[in-house]
Amino acid sequence: MLNEFKKINNTRQQRKYLDKLALQIRKTEMTDQLAHEIMELDAYLSENGYYKLYDGIFEDVVENTKLFYLEKEIQKQEEQLNDSQKQKLESFCEFAFDQEKMAELVIGSNSLCIQSKNLPDLDTLKKSRMQAKYAILQAIQKNESIQLKKGRRTIKKI
Repeated sequence: MLNEFKKINNTRQQRKYLDKLALQIRKTEMTDQLAHEIMELDAYLSENGYYKLYDGIFEDVVENTKLFYLEKEIQKQEEQLNDSQKQKLESFCEFAFDQEKMAELVIGSNSLCIQSKNLPDLDTLKKSRMQAKYAILQAIQKNESIQLKKGRRTIKKI
């Protein structure tokens, strides 16, 4: 991908290439190799001032690739949990993601919005939940306090 992009010296053609590439990637199953190439191209684009070129479809591909990596990291870390920790993670996530309206995850002094009816699409909801699950996982491993809040009210606490 990177070599192909470097061959193009016309901004309009670069934009076209990235859009076609993004559409092609969306139809392809994500693999480690593909994710690596996407991130390599993204790094090159960012470092060389092309970021304005791909603020459309290709930017979504990069976000999905980051989620792919996050999902793999979550799976890897879940394997390291003991049974009690796995049970805590599953029950807390199930409860947290089943709540309606706005919900806030508070881990130590950090806060993360994990649910809202105002989220624009399913991809954003998936990203929000994946980030929340990763934060919960990290907190369980570090034995930190975790709270699920709605407004000022604490709904669930570990």
